[in-house]
Amino acid sequence: MIASQALRISVVLWACLTFSLLGWGFAGYSWLLCGVAIVPLLAPLNGLIQGRRYTFAWASLFAIPYMAFAITELLANSRARWVGSLTLILVFAWFCSPVTACEGIAGDLVLLAGDVPAPVPLSSRHYARLSAARTKGTVSRRCATSAASSRASTRSNKVR
Repeated sequence: MIASQALRISVVLWACLTFSLLGWGFAGYSWLLCGVAIVPLLAPLNGLIQGRRYTFAWASLFAIPYMAFAITELLANSRARWVGSLTLILVFAWFCSPVTACEGIAGDLVLLAGDVPAPVPLSSRHYARLSAARTKGTVSRRCATSAASSRASTRSNKVR
């Protein structure tokens, strides 16, 4: 299925991004700082591995600060351009992959739900009951009450 492939690709891109952040140690950053940069990426790991749809929905937001950092270092630090370009490519790919995986999971759910029968349309008897209820005022009574109360509150606001 497409969803399982997208899940695997997203997890592999997550791992590549994590290792690329460790590569910043070769560009002159401290290894402790590289290790600290990986800690926020551990938050969505459990949901990514289990294939939770909501995790894929919010996990792409974790890529935005790393994308900003990679662009800044790519432009400002000449020693780190190779790591910055690699990180930028991986961050952008990982930013897109959870969205793709989420759409794939939703597509699989739609395929699974395809076996559910379509809703039965209302018969003319049901339409007759609804129209009779409307003419009696039982349906619109609540609407009239709420409209009257909103008109009264508008009048009281104008008086002040």
